[in-house]
Amino acid sequence: MMLSRLEGNSLRAAGVPDDAVEDEVNDLHYPIIDFCKKAIPEIPYIWSRTDKAATIGKGTPDFSLFYKGKAYLFECKSKRGTVSPDQVVWKIKAEAQQFTVHVIRSMREFLEIIES
Repeated sequence: MMLSRLEGNSLRAAGVPDDAVEDEVNDLHYPIIDFCKKAIPEIPYIWSRTDKAATIGKGTPDFSLFYKGKAYLFECKSKRGTVSPDQVVWKIKAEAQQFTVHVIRSMREFLEIIES
């Protein structure tokens, strides 16, 4: 998923170059994908790409993973990134159905959640 306009604009206003804004989030996306593909058996996942406009609903988490009998929803954020209003709405709807949308900023957070 592309960075929200608010998130991208706030980072740019702080002097962060455009390519660094996307790179910071991609630095988390690609290790998650790698982790899923290298697992035995491979972990099925749905990924909302960052290099193209989203084709699924606004606010949808970046990743849906299906691991060890559980479904995990992850929203990846840069260190300074914030959740957009559409993402907040999606998170509330998921929580109403007893699912948690995990907002993560590091691979360590990702691994702690799926291995807990």
